[in-house]
Amino acid sequence: MTKRWLKLAFSACLLLTGFNALGFQKSAKPIETDELDTLLAKVGRYNYGASREALVDLADCLSRQLSDPKRVSALEKRLIQFLDSDVTLAAKDVICRHLAVIASEASVPVLSKLIQKPSTSEMSRCVLEKIPGEAADRALRGALATLDDEHRVGVISSLGARRDRKAVRLLIPLLESPETVDATAAALARIGDGEAVDALLSAKTTADERVRGKVQEALMDWADERLAEGRNRGAFLIYREMAFMSELDHIRIAGLQGLLKSAGAGAIPTLLSALTDGELNVQAAVLKLLVQLQTQGVTKQLIKAYPTLPELTKVRLLSALGDVKDGASLSFVMG
Repeated sequence: MTKRWLKLAFSACLLLTGFNALGFQKSAKPIETDELDTLLAKVGRYNYGASREALVDLADCLSRQLSDPKRVSALEKRLIQFLDSDVTLAAKDVICRHLAVIASEASVPVLSKLIQKPSTSEMSRCVLEKIPGEAADRALRGALATLDDEHRVGVISSLGARRDRKAVRLLIPLLESPETVDATAAALARIGDGEAVDALLSAKTTADERVRGKVQEALMDWADERLAEGRNRGAFLIYREMAFMSELDHIRIAGLQGLLKSAGAGAIPTLLSALTDGELNVQAAVLKLLVQLQTQGVTKQLIKAYPTLPELTKVRLLSALGDVKDGASLSFVMG
């Protein structure tokens, strides 16, 4: 009897294995309400530095359900309720990380309250940034007026990441604060509409030196992005602004490099002008750009400019022309 039972059991196991191999596996077991509540109760008492066992169990429990869209909405609702309850700060941080994966506009009302509080602003901001739609935009814009500069910086970055044009007028005054200028300039460049770019150009001419530097970096980022998109005209206008004699050497060099990329041969007159009126660092960079073009017209212009150049730049020009190895260059170098 025992041998017969063992044979039957073995046959059943083989049969089940075959069904599984053919794709007849059972679907993920639904989360039982009691199971989830028990796990959340444990997580609700979690504090930084304590055992993470409950966190691991919850992560495993939730991950098994995310493949089923029908369960995601219910999970989101339960996590929102958790955030709106009396649990530890560390627990809210943990749940926000899970919520960020599935959050929809349904989460915005609770997150809008959390972002107003310094202790929970960062964790809730990270979730809001990922939620598409106007409701999340409004929540982030609203936080600008209530948070201090330390916590406002993250909100500014999120508005930039979301390219929220309605935030531009709220962001412009924040260019004047040393604590927020970095994030604000970058955000305005990310948003990148006409109003945002005009604000950056205005700040470039009126702000103090530190703010001016951050604004210039943001404008260059904007121009680089336009260039990558093939919108050379917009990029050219910004690069031209950065190529003036009044700019610091490293800014001017970057502007001149951008001009060549965006305008090609059209940038040659500006580069030749910078070769004669720029500082030694600028002259060295421009010389390298012009020689790389390797056109007879440029070579003639360089030879023509030679007598007006500083001695160090003359040496650099002779060395560069010697590497070009065309007739005019070799004749000038050897003569």
